[in-house]
Amino acid sequence: MTIAPLMGRTSPAKNCTVHCTSEDPYDTERNYWTLLLLLFPVFTVFGNILVLMSVYKERSLQTVTNYFIVSLAVADLLLASFVMPFAVYYLVRFGEFCSARTIEPLNVG
Repeated sequence: MTIAPLMGRTSPAKNCTVHCTSEDPYDTERNYWTLLLLLFPVFTVFGNILVLMSVYKERSLQTVTNYFIVSLAVADLLLASFVMPFAVYYLVRFGEFCSARTIEPLNVG
């Protein structure tokens, strides 16, 4: 019995709760990419919150130029909160990661 293909691959259905390991190194590579991609939204939210807090707390930073930077930080915070998680999900679920076996030569001509 096989489950629906994931990125063109089929694998036998597994139903395990203890010592579930995958023999396919492709799954391990996908897990590393997923963890790496999940760090981007987390660090983006953290960095933009630091920008917002520093301008809010420090009176000398409350200038017209820094208000522009605050508006950019708010826009980036919304992007990191609402768009980036779905983009990571889409890449992990449907995308192809750049690995040695997925790189194809560029045909020029």
